[in-house]
Amino acid sequence: MKSEVSPKMIWLTGEASDELRLTLERIEKAFSSFVSERKTYRPHITLAKIKKSKWLKLENKPELKERISFIETVENIAVFESLSLDGKRRYEPIDTFPLL
Repeated sequence: MKSEVSPKMIWLTGEASDELRLTLERIEKAFSSFVSERKTYRPHITLAKIKKSKWLKLENKPELKERISFIETVENIAVFESLSLDGKRRYEPIDTFPLL
């Protein structure tokens, strides 16, 4: 979780590598017609999301402070567009790229 006080999601983060950075650059180049938000890239997998209002209403809030370590082979990368419709965030898949 990014913030213990006001968490929004549970995610697994990965370590950045030169291979991953080069893959990101290739994807950005392939999608150069799209506007990039240029945030710091943090490789991650989102496991769950929760609205702040729902989190605040929970009586028994879970505590997730455990570090998990594992290696997973990635077979493809999916590129999503982040859309805001009627105040709600939605992620639309644009394309998938096989890696193996």
